[in-house]
Amino acid sequence: MAERVRRTAFGEACSTTTPARPSGGACHEPPLLGQIISVLTGVICLDNFLSMQITDAAGPPVDNRAEARRAQIIAATIDLLAAEGISGASFGRIVKAAGLSSTRLISYHFTSKEALLQAVTDSIVGQAAAVMRPALDAQPTAVGKLEAYIRSNLEFLAAYPKHAKAVVEIARAGSAPRGAGPPSDHQDATDDKPGYGDDVAVLLLAQLFDMGQAAGEMRDLDSVIMARALRASIDTVAVIVATTPSIDINHYANELVALFVHASAPEGTR
Repeated sequence: MAERVRRTAFGEACSTTTPARPSGGACHEPPLLGQIISVLTGVICLDNFLSMQITDAAGPPVDNRAEARRAQIIAATIDLLAAEGISGASFGRIVKAAGLSSTRLISYHFTSKEALLQAVTDSIVGQAAAVMRPALDAQPTAVGKLEAYIRSNLEFLAAYPKHAKAVVEIARAGSAPRGAGPPSDHQDATDDKPGYGDDVAVLLLAQLFDMGQAAGEMRDLDSVIMARALRASIDTVAVIVATTPSIDINHYANELVALFVHASAPEGTR
């Protein structure tokens, strides 16, 4: 079981035959709808995980004025989502919050409300990656990266509670009906392999647990189950931060680090 899961995480998770990679060959972010804070770390391609680098395709010259206006609209949308929820983030209210003259200025930069919400998510993801990547880079071991992943993720949530609330609101607005599972033509709900239903953050974490096992730093374990459990734990903290920004984030981080480092430690060392 463990060996099959490890091969899947390394060899198939970012291949052209799985939902984690589109036909163009590059990893993509998890879908906007139905996700919560797990989108925050989903920008880093599995192929680049060990070096924690992002390679952006070359594009046309950047229009700084247009980018500044887009950033202005995104910032106003984040504030409204955090303060009033998804229903309060109408184009009309965003125009007032951003100090714009017309909703047409929003439509010029974003073709739809969904496109604007995707841009908000992408912006938050980028900011989270900028915080988390250096922390992960600084750790040479899998266990060190595991602790850095947990702490930097929670530190970002605590430092940007509005961003956490905004993404939670976006996810809640687009989540699937309760009881809905993954389509049967993609992956059976009982399948233990990563794929449909697992965002990139889960696939990355599975690879991190694989690293720990290969280096002898962790016991023989199911990488995917551990990854899903850790992501669910961080998602829960994200929701708490969104509603109670004054929580002691260090206490949560210490408990999660102790829990997952202890649970993954080699036999005889716990």
